[in-house]
Amino acid sequence: MKSIQFSAFTGVGILSGGIIGAGVFALPYVTLQVGLIPAFGYLALGTIAFSIVHKMYADIVLGMPGKHRFVGYLERYLGKSFFVPGIFMAVLQTILTLLIYLVLAKTFIVIIAPTLNPLYATILFWAIGSVMLFVSLRKLAAAESFATIGILCIIGTIFGYGITHPASALASPIVFGGNFLLPLPVILFALAGRAGVIPVLDELRAAGGLARSPHVVRTVLTAGTVLPAVLYSMFILGVLALSPRVSPDSITGLVGNMPPVLLFAIGILGLLSLLSSYLLSGVDVNNTLRYDFKIGIFWRILLVVVAPLGLYLLGLTSFIGLISFVGGIFLSIEGILIVVMWLRARRVGALGGIVRLRSTGAVWLIILLFVVALIAVLIG
Repeated sequence: MKSIQFSAFTGVGILSGGIIGAGVFALPYVTLQVGLIPAFGYLALGTIAFSIVHKMYADIVLGMPGKHRFVGYLERYLGKSFFVPGIFMAVLQTILTLLIYLVLAKTFIVIIAPTLNPLYATILFWAIGSVMLFVSLRKLAAAESFATIGILCIIGTIFGYGITHPASALASPIVFGGNFLLPLPVILFALAGRAGVIPVLDELRAAGGLARSPHVVRTVLTAGTVLPAVLYSMFILGVLALSPRVSPDSITGLVGNMPPVLLFAIGILGLLSLLSSYLLSGVDVNNTLRYDFKIGIFWRILLVVVAPLGLYLLGLTSFIGLISFVGGIFLSIEGILIVVMWLRARRVGALGGIVRLRSTGAVWLIILLFVVALIAVLIG
């Protein structure tokens, strides 16, 4: 049996790895729009909120015997009428996430091959990712690990070079500087990690950590949520120190401010990490369509393979806009649903004893945060 300490460390890595992704590259730009203090304030609020929400979801999972998908918990606590909409929401969210990877991919490919047409670069990434989706399904664990390691290397490189070779003073104002609500949906996108909670519980269960102490689960989920926020702060400071003009994807603005060899390495790592993430997301939505909707291979190819590229060719290419939409709409709704399910489960005594709240005040503040993010997208 694994030791609890080793499994706890692994659990932190699993959740952090599930959280860290494409959203990190949007954070410096939205920070530039409002200033460091407001942006870091949002980052702190989002971290606290998702730390609680992740533990609420663990509470729900542990309180309901057997293995279930997210939509199964929706059906159990909110009724059958939420089952199909829940699956539809999850599928559409993942398709839009695949689209976000396509939009970001051209940034890294153009760094590697500056003369390549950006459209051709995107189509090339799409073609490779689509082939991998149906050829390399057995490599999922390795793909997830590589995606995380690649982004961690990029964050470490940019932060290390940025603090030792700043191009100028920080590009962002320290205090409020503009569109005050812009960062919130982006930050929620960057911090959401609901899909990583069950794998964390499985890891702790294998070491007996679940049976011995709920404190272990609380600690792991908190640390796994806080660690990405710390890394995001490092990335933001590194990019702002290096880029007099921060680009929406953060990376384009580094051209001319970092040695070409480092930029080339970042391009390679970023591209391979995105390919790994594209594979993971594609497999997830493919399985949902196959097992939950019982959809045949033709329609699954149409939705998983063709739809993201089709949306891209239709002009949905705003990196910040897409991340804000997914974070402010889909992930905000998902967060609210988790909180409501937790309240329902608590009412019937079907929780795992993970979350300890003396009053429901914090619960309603979390819901308010998600509602504000929804409003920010709708009025933006």
